[in-house]
Amino acid sequence: MSTDLFKAAGARRSIRAFTSEPVTVEQVESILEAGRRAPSAVNLQPTRVIVATTPQDLEVVRSAAYGVGACVTAPCVLVCMADLESDKRIGERVAELNECGALEPMNTKALVSGAGTPFELKIGREVALMNCAISVAHMDLQATHLGLGTCWVHHADFEQLADHYDLPHQIEIMTLLAIGHAAESPVPRPRIESIEWKKTVQRSRKQDGESTSSR
Repeated sequence: MSTDLFKAAGARRSIRAFTSEPVTVEQVESILEAGRRAPSAVNLQPTRVIVATTPQDLEVVRSAAYGVGACVTAPCVLVCMADLESDKRIGERVAELNECGALEPMNTKALVSGAGTPFELKIGREVALMNCAISVAHMDLQATHLGLGTCWVHHADFEQLADHYDLPHQIEIMTLLAIGHAAESPVPRPRIESIEWKKTVQRSRKQDGESTSSR
């Protein structure tokens, strides 16, 4: 991890009160670029973002967020979404990865795990939302690097926002990212102090009549 990334990760706080100073277009574009560069499964790039900065859009966002928390004073809110149909392009993406040498051609029908489970490509809603979260994390840290405060907002009426923006059925809102200049300086939240390595004990999933594994 680079020094800059350590610095941003260490400085980042969940900010719930912002000043009235706007976020510049250049800052927004830099944040979105960080999200665009994020990795995604099979390079499907399902993340979609709506930038809410106008008084009309911000009023709807604040209403959907129950009129409390970070969205109340944030001058910019990113509506972060996943395209649940992005995997329709998986054939094209796999071909691209094969062509550039990032993925070697393989007969997936012949692949079996050590436990005898046939290979199954993991795609669909859960993977799209996971990839979106990765992208939002990149945008979050870039905003911190630019000296801005952020807060992920999950407690909001996403259906209200979907109606407001007339989102197609395959676009699902994953979270809101409130961004602005912090009007508060929260102290660091506690974190696990260290990484601890432990040896795992191999057990059968049905050992002693149990239905799950224990490690």
